[in-house]
Amino acid sequence: MRLGAAVLCVLVLPGRACADDDAGRVDVKPAFQFRLSEEGVYDTNPQMLLGSARDLYGSTTTAGLSMREETPTGALAGRLSLVQNVFNQSAFNSTDVHASTSLARQGALWSARLRARIGYDTTRTSETTTFGLNTRASRHLGYGFGPELSYRLTPRMRAALAGGYSESLYDSSLLTDYRTGFLSPSLTHSFTPRHRGILALQARRYEAMEGPESTTTTFNPMAGWRVFLTPRMHARLFVGVQASRQQGGAAVRGWRWSPTFSGDLTFKGAQDEFFLSAERTQQAFANGADRLSTILTAQEKYRLNPWLSLKARVSYRFSDSSAPGNNLESQVKASGGATWRITPNLDGKISYRYRRDSLTRGDAGGHGVRIGLSWRGVPEEMI
Repeated sequence: MRLGAAVLCVLVLPGRACADDDAGRVDVKPAFQFRLSEEGVYDTNPQMLLGSARDLYGSTTTAGLSMREETPTGALAGRLSLVQNVFNQSAFNSTDVHASTSLARQGALWSARLRARIGYDTTRTSETTTFGLNTRASRHLGYGFGPELSYRLTPRMRAALAGGYSESLYDSSLLTDYRTGFLSPSLTHSFTPRHRGILALQARRYEAMEGPESTTTTFNPMAGWRVFLTPRMHARLFVGVQASRQQGGAAVRGWRWSPTFSGDLTFKGAQDEFFLSAERTQQAFANGADRLSTILTAQEKYRLNPWLSLKARVSYRFSDSSAPGNNLESQVKASGGATWRITPNLDGKISYRYRRDSLTRGDAGGHGVRIGLSWRGVPEEMI
């Protein structure tokens, strides 16, 4: 038996015989893929500094392995990537590692999933913002996990419970370690095959682990609707009201009520993929603040032919202004790129990115360009 099939049989299908594939007792079709890419990188303001920014240029080499195995009642997936960054400014040189895994089981009336991730990289790539601070290649360690359980109460109603825990740790005194955790029960009712109503509650807690101890606790009940407009298009919309309380730190306040929402529209055609989303939700930052933020995103991917595809993405976010200190008030990101298939296993890529951060103490902007090659391979047999 191949190694991946054995792992899947033991973890996902306990109690079943795990014979060799040739014996026909377990029908598992493993899928492994290797990926190797080399990119040239140019960035006018890699840290989004308010002033005295220096151009950064160099190369990024990435080696990755992904795996997915499925059976009629379970699935196991994983990704592992190793990234080597070499730049003209040696302070930004780094070796980064990212890994994630997902384990799922499916029963007649229930389903369960466990997801986990870990990343060791730098604040240049890990953070939404570093608040205009000169952190250079400060190291970041982030990890988290999240279980999900669901049970079908009736043919049309399903109850679910999801949770999660994560931590972000830094080796820079300019940034604050923090942890977050949440628990979210929900109830989904299928009115028709195309329409579903959803009631959900999310209880969440943010805790700064350094400096002035600060915690933010939120409770967010929401009602939502999901509709399949066509076989290729579906939409979701949630609205709710959030109660939040901050304790410790520079700002201490009692319970505060705020409206929240989350919605998206997805279309997947033969050549065209479009995604539009808008949400108002809590977002954790590495300055000891957990802020209510509104995020708008639009993304388009178009395949001109089997050999050439184009992609564009734009996002805009803004946060409430009640938090003290230097904070991210708003952020604009826009990017576009092209991928062309040189051979069945080799792609060429080019992309451009624009970003502008509006901080409490000023604005910062920057441009970035990447160009490179990506090779992928699927071996016939694994050990």
